[in-house]
Amino acid sequence: EKMLARLNLLAADPRTVVAVISGLEMQVMESLFKGAGNLHLLAEHGFHHRRPQRDVSPNGSSGNVQPATKVWGQSGGNGAGSHGWYTIRLNLDNSWRSAAIAIMNTYVDRTAGSSIKEKASTIIWEYESADPEFGAEQANDLQANLAHTLRHFNLDILNGKGYVEIRHRGLTKGAAVQRLINE
Repeated sequence: EKMLARLNLLAADPRTVVAVISGLEMQVMESLFKGAGNLHLLAEHGFHHRRPQRDVSPNGSSGNVQPATKVWGQSGGNGAGSHGWYTIRLNLDNSWRSAAIAIMNTYVDRTAGSSIKEKASTIIWEYESADPEFGAEQANDLQANLAHTLRHFNLDILNGKGYVEIRHRGLTKGAAVQRLINE
């Protein structure tokens, strides 16, 4: 609560832009930052964006904010989501998802303590609860398998600590900050 109060105080200055960018889902961000209406919230590495309430007029727009009939970062489309959230793009090719899940399920079956987490923008194979050495070996194998199978798609396949994540190329916190600056 102290952090939230400090962020709200900082964001109260109309000359200041405060943004919280996370890999968490928008529902989790909404819950964590309930009552922080003057913050930009960017969920799933910037895939979803909720503008500060001070930036949005009753008709859904302001001078520097795209109206609700536009997708954040692109022209056209209807990006307005639930509770004022916008999606970075709506025309992404997600045809890779079923193949990725099928491959990941194989690794879930053979790696005790692993699981799959699906988000709007990514799919993650998590193995934090698995044997660390075996999980890391499986993660390397999974990353190579996915990279080969999904090579024709515009994706990043990341092998992190306790997870392998597949997401659309360029979907990063740094890219989200750049889009925010360019608004």
